[in-house]
Amino acid sequence: MKFSPQQRSGLMPDGAAGHKWDCMKAVGNMVAAGVFERYPRLNLVLAEAGVGWIPFFAQEFDYYQMSFGPSPIGLGRQRDIPRPPSEYIYRHVYGAFIQDTVGCKLLPEYGADTFMWSNDYPHSACIWPGATRFIAQDLGHLTPEAQAKVLCGNAARLYNDGELPPPADPPGNVNDLEAWNKVHWHA
Repeated sequence: MKFSPQQRSGLMPDGAAGHKWDCMKAVGNMVAAGVFERYPRLNLVLAEAGVGWIPFFAQEFDYYQMSFGPSPIGLGRQRDIPRPPSEYIYRHVYGAFIQDTVGCKLLPEYGADTFMWSNDYPHSACIWPGATRFIAQDLGHLTPEAQAKVLCGNAARLYNDGELPPPADPPGNVNDLEAWNKVHWHA
């Protein structure tokens, strides 16, 4: 809906919940429809939605799926699935966050293998060049190994069979593009 500036002045910012609500519905519908049961190797990445809401959502989804029978108004489960929803969420759903203090506090128990830090460069939500401060603030309580998983290891495992990309080239021109491609693209 379109709101005038006067009407918007009484609304919370869309960014405070918009992506998160969209992700909850998408993940919930995929889990409830049995998508991850039918496609056990499928993984889903949620970007630009933070991660702190994921453990609470998984808990609530389990409660309503397992405590209530089907209802015409949708309060309880709509179909049976073999496992609790949280099992599918923690196994198949990866969450990317830019800065998420709550999510990072919950990370050791709920997201050590599936939460991934993101910089979101060059979008407006980007925290560059101050990323180091936010990483220390959000991930400083974790062991160096746990930090490495969240900063790069989980993404490397998900996208590249665990192999990290080569280090960035120093600033300057690439003089031999063919040689650069061999190093960077294994051509």
